[in-house]
Amino acid sequence: MNSNYNNLVKYKNICAIGGGTGLGRLLSSLAAIKVNTTGIVATTDTGGSTGWIREQTNSIAWGDIRNCLNQMSGKDCIQGALFQYRFAEFKALENQNLGNLMLYALNQLSGRPLDAITHAREILKINTQLIPMSEQPVHLAAHDAEEVTQFGELAVEELKSLPDKIWLDPDPVATPEAVSAIQQADLIILSAGSLVTSLMPNLLVTKLFEAIVSSNAPVIYIANMLPIDDAIGALTLAQQCRWMEQILGKNIIDAIIWPRSRGRPDCDWITTLVTDVADQNAPLRHDKVKLIAAIDRVLGRLNGKRL
Repeated sequence: MNSNYNNLVKYKNICAIGGGTGLGRLLSSLAAIKVNTTGIVATTDTGGSTGWIREQTNSIAWGDIRNCLNQMSGKDCIQGALFQYRFAEFKALENQNLGNLMLYALNQLSGRPLDAITHAREILKINTQLIPMSEQPVHLAAHDAEEVTQFGELAVEELKSLPDKIWLDPDPVATPEAVSAIQQADLIILSAGSLVTSLMPNLLVTKLFEAIVSSNAPVIYIANMLPIDDAIGALTLAQQCRWMEQILGKNIIDAIIWPRSRGRPDCDWITTLVTDVADQNAPLRHDKVKLIAAIDRVLGRLNGKRL
């Protein structure tokens, strides 16, 4: 990947925040230009293999962590293939993901989720640091305007109306290294993904949010290629930003990268770059080269240069 990104390469400590798919794509893109990046990942997933492990054990959600690791590992890496392997032949392990089980086993051997992730990174030869938002099991909960309260990420995704309150249960302790990563960052990027289930869980961790608010680093939000099929996805960009501000009590976004394919956004009080970021081979995903170029351009805009 071309590393001639004059604005982006000036940043020495980048902190990227989000869930599995969008964050993994972003971290993989940033790793290609060898900038120092730390990822902070949500740990509230309750679906599939991750949900099964959580039901059986007192464990954090490993799915989004594994997803990020998989996207950063080499395409032809046998270790990466192992972390993606799903059992099909054995009824007792049907559809279980080996990567999730390996992360759980590494945690049992090392005693701390962050250490388990570090060991996994060593196995996969990944340099980018990846930190869970919290190292304690935590669930996402929400209450909507129709007086419906849902507990657990899968249930929250099923809400038909806009949540007017969203929280974590129990109120988690932030991973200290995640707080430090934000405090030391000179650029913070909120990755694409579900606003409710991928991004907001991180921002609802008190110490992480306070670190972002206290930081002088610019905060860039990467919008999804298409709206998510939930109550939030039906909102315009301006409505989404106002909803985030209402829930969090403060706007933290300095700039937005908006896919040109989604038309013109209506959020005129936040610097917004409308550009082509679609992967031609997979239009629902961000193209890695285009995404990095867009981050570089929007940083130029924030620094007072012409977009």
